[in-house]
Amino acid sequence: MCRELGALRRGTGKMMMNDATIELSKYQQARSWSDQYLDQVRQLIGQHLFRISTELEDTRQATDLVMLETRQTRIRNYRS
Repeated sequence: MCRELGALRRGTGKMMMNDATIELSKYQQARSWSDQYLDQVRQLIGQHLFRISTELEDTRQATDLVMLETRQTRIRNYRS
């Protein structure tokens, strides 16, 4: 496929596509794939990120759920 993309970039292929179109297409495919899991991810992770408010918080801030606070954290995908 890389060879085909190179040919398209150089204009030697039958179809002309620029790099931006190719990158956008890759992004759209990746985004569509990940979007199908968002509801499940939010449902699973949400139970660990929120807690039920206390009566005092609810009466003073009109809130039912409180987001847990933590220091800045980064999630990484390490490949071994």
